[in-house]
Amino acid sequence: MDDIATEKGFGFSRTETQRELMELIHRRKTGAMIDVSLRLGGIIAGAPPEHVELLGEYGRNFGLAFQITDDLLDSLGDEEFVGKRLHKDAIKKKLSYPTLLGIEESKHEAAAAVGKACTAIEQIPSENHLAHETLIVQARHLLVRRK
Repeated sequence: MDDIATEKGFGFSRTETQRELMELIHRRKTGAMIDVSLRLGGIIAGAPPEHVELLGEYGRNFGLAFQITDDLLDSLGDEEFVGKRLHKDAIKKKLSYPTLLGIEESKHEAAAAVGKACTAIEQIPSENHLAHETLIVQARHLLVRRK
């Protein structure tokens, strides 16, 4: 709802900056979905609460990095390669990382979110290093994704 409201010029409170609202919108999109999926998986597997929280931290940051790189692809991607119409955010005057912060700062923000996601996973002790490595590789892949 906030995403659509900002397109129409609504959605800001007196205490939120555009950047804070943009991050809130992004975290409640993909980040929330991945957060809850990982938390539920941890709960079902019998993980202790502190590990469930770390899985959620990974999910929130993975989702934020995904949304930032999606915004970057909308600005920089090749329409045929990406497989969808591009520059929609600019046309709709959507609040996005590249329009608010620029390309380079957006890349920096995506890398920071990926770093936080990887740090969260690395804090969970595991006998299964392949599981850790898989999640870390997936997060790092966001920074080079083209689709």
